[in-house]
Amino acid sequence: MHRPIRITCFLLLTILPAIGLAQGTQADYDRANSLRELTRNTVFRRKVEPNWAPDGKRLWYRIEVAPREFGFMIADVVAGTREPAFDNGELAKKLADATKKTVNAIHLPFQRLTIVDKEDAIEFSAFSGVWKYNRSNKELTRLRNAESANQKGNKKNTGQERDNSQEHRKSQDGRKSPDGKWDVFEKNHDLYVKSADSEDVAEVKLGKAGSGDDWYSDRHISWSPDMKTVVALRTRQGQQHDVSFVESAPKDQLQPKLHTHQYLKPGDRIPQSMPHLFDIESKIEIAVNNDLFSNPWMSTPRIEWSPDSSRFFFTYNQRGHQVLRFISVDAASGEARAIVDEQSETFIDYAYKQYLRILHGTGELIWMSERDGWNHLLPLRSLDRRS
Repeated sequence: MHRPIRITCFLLLTILPAIGLAQGTQADYDRANSLRELTRNTVFRRKVEPNWAPDGKRLWYRIEVAPREFGFMIADVVAGTREPAFDNGELAKKLADATKKTVNAIHLPFQRLTIVDKEDAIEFSAFSGVWKYNRSNKELTRLRNAESANQKGNKKNTGQERDNSQEHRKSQDGRKSPDGKWDVFEKNHDLYVKSADSEDVAEVKLGKAGSGDDWYSDRHISWSPDMKTVVALRTRQGQQHDVSFVESAPKDQLQPKLHTHQYLKPGDRIPQSMPHLFDIESKIEIAVNNDLFSNPWMSTPRIEWSPDSSRFFFTYNQRGHQVLRFISVDAASGEARAIVDEQSETFIDYAYKQYLRILHGTGELIWMSERDGWNHLLPLRSLDRRS
């Protein structure tokens, strides 16, 4: 046998078994497929969704401590302590005695609570009532009847409600200004404003005209707290890209079937929304340079204003998910700058590893980052500098 042939045969005999082993056996695949069942109901206390107290120093969260068994924790971020919010069995007994109903300590009749400001107490809703539980003396008190969904929807702002960021943002969103003076609305893809005090006042078009492929929406309106400016989103429609495939053996007929559906490919134009800023009193658009957020992913940005109405913020997720920025836009000039500029050569997990909290009282923010290879919260960053 010639030497080249012998070498070739030797290599084939060496490589082929390795290829077979690399493919895995049926037992390997069965073991891999059973991983979910092997780990089901074995990992607990794995998820924390913080809910902050009004003082900004404490938070509570609900955790799964066993299969379908939950507990509540309270953490004091200033003191650096964490403890159960209450003893489930003790609270269940007190609630059962007060309501003459059966209360399961493992499955308490509420999933949310509120930390009472400046007190070592919590409030929760259960059995059509709002209850207060003093953690110090273990006293349970019924405060009032729980509000129905209609009552919550019709409740007027008395000025005494807590002004956390989420509630404040909700009061800013909507067609009509919070003071009821102005109405911003979409008509024929364009954005208009008119006085809400009288039907006789003419409506005024804001910004450049839209079209069927590039339009404004009055579903995404965000008012500044002083109601002098408003941010509206203008969306450019993605392109139509039909992809077809053949179902060779359909169950209901002998002949193959052709299926076609919309599927965008890399490089195709995707739907993109951009914030536009308007001065309501002068009825003009304040130009915003979008160089820092020119190629957004399809998600709609959530606008949040500073309490003094001087600027608004949003998070920009660039298409391709390698750039994630926290943007600040000056309400007077339209100047945009990146407070946080997160960039990666591979991928930024924008969906499951992103956390942001703005602390307007101190002019700081908390930002979650993987820039050094580990996922953690960065130290407090100033809203007035780039990081």
